[in-house]
Amino acid sequence: MIRFVLPFVALLALGGCETYIARAMMDAAYLQEAASSYVREVHALRQWIREECLASLVRETESLKRAGGEVALRKMLAESYPSLVTAGVVKSARDDPAGILAQAPGCE
Repeated sequence: MIRFVLPFVALLALGGCETYIARAMMDAAYLQEAASSYVREVHALRQWIREECLASLVRETESLKRAGGEVALRKMLAESYPSLVTAGVVKSARDDPAGILAQAPGCE
């Protein structure tokens, strides 16, 4: 026990410990504030990207509705988004236990 306490007592006896601890606390507070600011900036950037993507999608769908009608809009949506999970996909996954659809990702 004494070997763990002795270095701290030596630091107190030598002096300057208060300054070191105060500087360490100020550095920790600065790092905490800088990290929080960084997280807020990244969050704001991601929100801005989402808003811009949504606005772009709305503009694209509106222009397709005006120009090519509903067929062009459906074609764009079919190309941009994954296919829906249907009852046939679920049934084939259940019927074929060795198939890729029946296994969780990462399982062999």
